[in-house]
Amino acid sequence: IPKELDKNNLPPHFLIYYNSPVDYNFWGKLKDIQLNEELKKEYDVLLWFGDVERKIFPFVKKVNIGLKVGVDQPTSFFDLQLHPDSIEPSEMLRFVVGTLSKVSA
Repeated sequence: IPKELDKNNLPPHFLIYYNSPVDYNFWGKLKDIQLNEELKKEYDVLLWFGDVERKIFPFVKKVNIGLKVGVDQPTSFFDLQLHPDSIEPSEMLRFVVGTLSKVSA
């Protein structure tokens, strides 16, 4: 989220963790203790919709993840790269879920 937004004022959701430029110190170290703990866990799937130039990406790359799916990100880090026709978030998500359903079947 943009640094102007206070993530404490955003609606909480157990599947979403808000990350902001203010979560990093001058040297790029992650200051958010709770997010640091989340990044130590293992995950089955990563769906990456953001730009890989985001400050959080180097930290995400270190997480133990079973399947890494990049959406419109031509980076070798991802196991699967998907390119939906739409840039509408709901359509992109529908495309990704549909494609992963077909792949797993």
